[in-house]
Amino acid sequence: MSLRAKRGPESVSLLLWDGGRVLLVRRGRGGLFPSTWTLAGRELARGEPPEAAALSAAEELVGVETSHIRLLCSLSQPSPFRDERGPDSLFQVITWEGEPPVSERLRWFTLEELGSIRIFREARDTLRAVCATLPATQTAEVVR
Repeated sequence: MSLRAKRGPESVSLLLWDGGRVLLVRRGRGGLFPSTWTLAGRELARGEPPEAAALSAAEELVGVETSHIRLLCSLSQPSPFRDERGPDSLFQVITWEGEPPVSERLRWFTLEELGSIRIFREARDTLRAVCATLPATQTAEVVR
């Protein structure tokens, strides 16, 4: 069996950065890593382009509308504990309409707060590195 055949479906993750905070989603209580904070995202449907999946995930999972995204990087393996997952494309949502419905499941965090919440180490390190390269004036582009 080839390495490609063992790999699971591709997925997309969304980075909403308001210039000082990142939006995270809390995983459910079931599964392998219950109640862990992560980026919103989903698997691609068969034949679905990653860009289309990112746009629909913004609306379906985060509650905002956007047509302004950009690919930040491709993560070949999101977590060493999830070998069945395929590669993940990390998209930044640059501008959006609406306000994410903040709740105990969906919250904004500063980069400093990432060290005190339950989050995968790889995700925390990636977020800190990526957000450090983004402009601190992102909030000016948000359409509310």
